[in-house]
Amino acid sequence: MRGKSIISDSARSRGVTRVLSLLAYAIALGFAPAFGQPAYPTKPVRVVVGFAPGGLVDIAARLIADDLSDQFGQSMVIENKGGAGGNLASKMVAGAAPDGYTLLITSSAIAVNAVATTGAVDPRTELASIALIASAPTIFVAKQSVSAKNLMDYVRGMKDGRFTYSTSGAGTVDHLTAEYLFKAVPGLTGTHVPFSSGSQIINAVLGGHVDMAVTTPAAALPFVKEDGGLRVLGVASQKRFALLPDAPSTGHSGFPPLESASWVGMFAPAGVSPAIVETLNGAVNKALSAPAFQERLRTLGYEFHPRSSTETIDFVNLEITKWGDIIKSIGYAVN
Repeated sequence: MRGKSIISDSARSRGVTRVLSLLAYAIALGFAPAFGQPAYPTKPVRVVVGFAPGGLVDIAARLIADDLSDQFGQSMVIENKGGAGGNLASKMVAGAAPDGYTLLITSSAIAVNAVATTGAVDPRTELASIALIASAPTIFVAKQSVSAKNLMDYVRGMKDGRFTYSTSGAGTVDHLTAEYLFKAVPGLTGTHVPFSSGSQIINAVLGGHVDMAVTTPAAALPFVKEDGGLRVLGVASQKRFALLPDAPSTGHSGFPPLESASWVGMFAPAGVSPAIVETLNGAVNKALSAPAFQERLRTLGYEFHPRSSTETIDFVNLEITKWGDIIKSIGYAVN
């Protein structure tokens, strides 16, 4: 037999009223419990892309934005803000409100800019690193008729060790990678010939205007096949690249060990809520786990390695340190 409650109805009513009052007070002070917070995002999210429409970074950004829109049920609105190697977009996002409704998707240029360009955004202090979306190693390609087995054999076979190479511009990841590797080997003199697009880089090799191109897999893959005109002499990595399993790594052919890749990452303004960072990181990694999404990245020449938000922060910090050390070692002038 259950006993009667010794709490009167009026007392119980007063207690409930007091609890509700305290809860309202807590919410006003910003201490609302998790179940009282609206799910993020509750409105469209602005995604600033650091490069022009149609490029690899833009395509990867649109792929992940579409997937996140489906996951969240909110629009992820792409806004391209090219210029200054992605730094214009970085500055725009770094100065935005840290509410999770302005995000940045940019490339590994952000790590180079932080140490190579005066006044550039430093993602360690001005942004919050959220997730890595994709990466692609730096590769060295020459005409298919070249008989050398790897990059070292090729450049060693050049008369007086002199040769020319093309990249997408001075101060890029590909340019700095080439300078670092070639200057590390006595007797080599590489002359840099910068271009503004991947197609120009490749055409310069095919047309015999330069000896080799230093580029990303996406620019070269269509030509690295039977009768395609190009062959890969080296991948700037200590391991083989899954999309080019027969291509030798530069580290294994006698150059200094170096992991060089062009990657795409997501950032937010510094001070954004850790909960929002974790929500976005989880959503990006969920997208990366889907076979269909993985296949679309592969067609762009990208690899994908899901990382936690903490691992992403560590990765970006290490990238900035690495490129800072390389810039010092090759004597590259800071702009």
